[in-house]
Amino acid sequence: MDILTRQLREWLKLIAGDSFAASILAAVGVICFLAFGLGAAYDLVGGLLVLGLVTAIFEARSRAKNQR
Repeated sequence: MDILTRQLREWLKLIAGDSFAASILAAVGVICFLAFGLGAAYDLVGGLLVLGLVTAIFEARSRAKNQR
């Protein structure tokens, strides 16, 4: 159990420091819920994954510009 807890903490540190990774993780989490929980169509799931990826890239670039 200690190894699992340590591994989860390392993953959280990795994701918390990177807004791009957090955005992708949130998008994939919502889409997985739609796909497996509600049985959404493959076209909808694929489109939402692409939309989530494009949104995360745009957010990462705009944050990088703001930090300059």
